Amino acid sequence: MKQLILLTLLIFSSTLSSQTTYTYTGIGDWTEQTNWAPSYPGTTISETDEVIITIGSEVTASSTIINGKITINGDLETRSTFTINGELIINGYLNNRSILAINGTAINNGTHQSSSFFYIYGVYTNKATLSLSSISEIYPGGVLNNENTITGVYLFNNGTLNNTATYTNTYSLLGDNNVHTSDFTNNKVLSAGDDFNTVGTYNFNANLTLSGGSTLITNIKSTTEADLININKTATIGGKLEVILLEDYDPAIGTTFTILEATSVTGTFSSLEYPDLGTDKTFAITYNTDSVILKVTTTLSINADNTLDNNIVVYPNPASDILYIDHVNTNEDIIMYSAIGAKIKTIPLTLGKNSIDLSGLKKGMYILIINNKAHKFVKN
Repeated sequence: MKQLILLTLLIFSSTLSSQTTYTYTGIGDWTEQTNWAPSYPGTTISETDEVIITIGSEVTASSTIINGKITINGDLETRSTFTINGELIINGYLNNRSILAINGTAINNGTHQSSSFFYIYGVYTNKATLSLSSISEIYPGGVLNNENTITGVYLFNNGTLNNTATYTNTYSLLGDNNVHTSDFTNNKVLSAGDDFNTVGTYNFNANLTLSGGSTLITNIKSTTEADLININKTATIGGKLEVILLEDYDPAIGTTFTILEATSVTGTFSSLEYPDLGTDKTFAITYNTDSVILKVTTTLSINADNTLDNNIVVYPNPASDILYIDHVNTNEDIIMYSAIGAKIKTIPLTLGKNSIDLSGLKKGMYILIINNKAHKFVKN
C-alpha cells in the first residue's frame, strides 16, 4: 500500500514539474527570446503550459497555436493565424490583424479589437468591449456570450449568440443559427442564411424590432427554399424589404413564401424592393397577425379586360410627370392601383380633357380603372 502511494506521489510530482508558466516582459516580437522567462516557449504552447503577457508589455505575434492557456495582461497584436485550442484570457488589449480561431474557450475582461477574421468554434465570453471590424463567424456548435458591449460589421451567427447586454449591428447580421437571445433592434442589414447567396432561418428568442433605417434581405431559391426570420415573441416591422431570387429562379403565379413568423406582428415595411418578374407578374405582400407572406400575383388581376371605350385616349405611355386622359364623356372617378393591386388614389373626372400629376409616384407600372375598364401605364 505504501509503495502504491509513493508511486502515485511520484507521478503527480512529475506531472507538476512538466507544467511551465512562461512570462513575456517587454516590447517586441513573440520570438524575441530574451523577453521570455524562464525560457522561450516557442510558437506552439503545450496543453500543460501557460503563457502570461505582463502588464505594460507589447507583443507582436505571428502564426501561434495555444494548446494550453494564454493570459494577456498587456498588449498583444497578431499578424498571422492565432489559434486557441485551450484557454484565452484577455485582461489587457488584443488586436487580431489576421485569423483568430477559438476552438477552446476565451474570456474578454479588457478590450478585444478584431481587425481581421474571427472564428468561434468553441465558447467566447465578452465581459467588456469587443469590436468586430471585419468578418466574424459563430460556427455550428460555437457560442458567443455577450455580457457587455459588442459592435459588429459582418457577423455570421450560425451557432448561438447569447446577447444579454448591448450588441450593435453596424453593417450586416446574417446566419442560419440556433439561438439569438434578448430583445434586439436591428438598424442595418439583416438576412437569414450563412451568407448573402444562401437561404436559411434566423431565430430570435425574444422581441425583434426592424428600425426605419434597417434592411431585411430575403433570398428565395425555390418553392420550398426561402429565408425565414423566426421570432418567438413580437416582431415590430419597419425599414426596407429587399427580395433576391437565387440561381435564376422564376416563381410561378400563386406561389407563396413565408418570410417572417412571430407570436405577434406589428408595423409594415416602408420600402419594398422586388426583383423583375416580367410584365405579367409581381410580388404582393400580406401582413398577418403572426406572419409576413409574399405571394406572386398577376399584374392583370384587377380586370381581365384591358380595353377602353373607343373615344377615350390616355397618353403618353410611358409617362414622366403628367398623364393625359382625353375625350372623357363621364363624370365618374378614376381609381389608380399599383401593379400589385394596392389602391393609390381616386381622381375625379371632368368632361373632355383631364390630367394626372405623376411626380409623386415611384417608377413602375400602374393601372387606371375608367368606366369599369382597366388601362395600364408605366411611370418612368
